[in-house]
Amino acid sequence: MKIWNSRLSDLDIGEKETDLITSDDSFTVSVLCLQPGQTEKRHVHRIRNELIIILSGKTDFIVNQVRYTLEAGQMIYLETGDIHYQENVYSDEAKMLLIKTKLNINDYTELE
Repeated sequence: MKIWNSRLSDLDIGEKETDLITSDDSFTVSVLCLQPGQTEKRHVHRIRNELIIILSGKTDFIVNQVRYTLEAGQMIYLETGDIHYQENVYSDEAKMLLIKTKLNINDYTELE
């Protein structure tokens, strides 16, 4: 068992994904901040699933060529094989909580 005692709002997250909790080969919980104008590279996971909860701000997810706009309080579940990326075309930072399966497997494939 692991209890996280810090508030997410107190963390110095920055512009890269920050792991909070990991479980041996099972899952990871992390926080990601996407700055205004920042775009993630288009990619696919061959093994991993992701649940992403928007904590603050607003961001667009492009999944299998369909655009979805999500804002604070909404979540998206990305299944293995979903080709996706996200872009923050808004004026505020988007902060997200990511829960990913299969932590120690490198299944990230960047696409053109």
